[in-house]
Amino acid sequence: LSGSSSNQSLLLGANALTITNASGTFSGVITSTSGLTLSGGAETLSGANTFGVGAVVKSGANLTVANNTALGASTLGVTVEPGGTLTASGTTAFANPISVSGAGVGGSGALKWATVSSNTAFSGPITLNGDTVIGGVDGYLRLTGLISETTPSAITAKSGFFAITNVNNTYSGGTTIANSAMLWVG
Repeated sequence: LSGSSSNQSLLLGANALTITNASGTFSGVITSTSGLTLSGGAETLSGANTFGVGAVVKSGANLTVANNTALGASTLGVTVEPGGTLTASGTTAFANPISVSGAGVGGSGALKWATVSSNTAFSGPITLNGDTVIGGVDGYLRLTGLISETTPSAITAKSGFFAITNVNNTYSGGTTIANSAMLWVG
């Protein structure tokens, strides 16, 4: 799925969108009363899209969101399965609830940010379904939503600078700083 024209649209009605072997950027508008599944490859969505249910990022897939509503309304959940990656790009303040675990595609991080000059935030609640790696380039990522867990889980910061700012987090596995990562808590 690719296309750079902002006047392009993909009207799916009640049909779900499943992307396999992705390798593109789509900046048009996707409208569906169903959801999105990325099952392989790398796709960037930068349009203000409308979905009726959330999104799933499967193992081996990297979904980049470059718009606060790239995955629809902020109430719709995103599941990042082990081996999948959700990447935020630019100055995105991505508020959708995220359910995540694993190290991401190639161990680079299940949650990532993509641009050096970014001031990116995952501001919605994050549920850890197992140990989770967070990584990115030398930009800045803020995790401002409540971080909880379904099973004892830890966060490993792999690279870049990130902040965990919600003082009510309930995950129990702790936070490990690896490689050249820097963490601010507060």
